[in-house]
Amino acid sequence: MTDDEAAALRAAAEAATPGFWVVNNAIGYWIMAGNMHVATIPQAADGDWSPDNAAYIAAASPSVVLALLDEREALRAALEKAEAVCVAVSHYDDAETANAAAYRWPSVKAALGEWQTARAALSGSAAP
Repeated sequence: MTDDEAAALRAAAEAATPGFWVVNNAIGYWIMAGNMHVATIPQAADGDWSPDNAAYIAAASPSVVLALLDEREALRAALEKAEAVCVAVSHYDDAETANAAAYRWPSVKAALGEWQTARAALSGSAAP
């Protein structure tokens, strides 16, 4: 998801009817927020009311979408901090390599390599 897509989704969630969304299947499948009707799932040509679609729409209420977007932002901030630590460790490793008398930190180097491999896998690019 791009930042623009996330911003558009946040704007849509903030503009939508707030509150806990539920499915009311008394007449078809309505999505309700409190006593307010916010959506209707139309009946399909085969007579199916698509209860799974109604449940999904109700589950993806504005408060849920906003919470997911907030978590996305928090995870990105945590990733940036972790990347900064890895860069600092990498720079330390460069200095350590230049100084043959320095102690080696194989566990830090291994952790950095594992992190770089995992990061590359998540981003879909080749590991450095």
